[in-house]
Amino acid sequence: MFKEETGMVKNATFIEDVSKHLKKDEKFIVACQSGRRSLMASNSLIAEGFTGVKDMGGGFTAWVECGQKAVLD
Repeated sequence: MFKEETGMVKNATFIEDVSKHLKKDEKFIVACQSGRRSLMASNSLIAEGFTGVKDMGGGFTAWVECGQKAVLD
């Protein structure tokens, strides 16, 4: 999703972009800050045949609130 003046807009090349880096049977986690965008992204990927998709429910906000660490390199 991209933030535009009119609101959030779906990335038209999202599936194509992901497909360049991940195989449809590869396991991976989709996450965002609150969990809303990652849920939409996960659903889109699953609808396109990706089988190893896991959504981080609640996003990084919930992750940190549960006492987990988030380290950025």
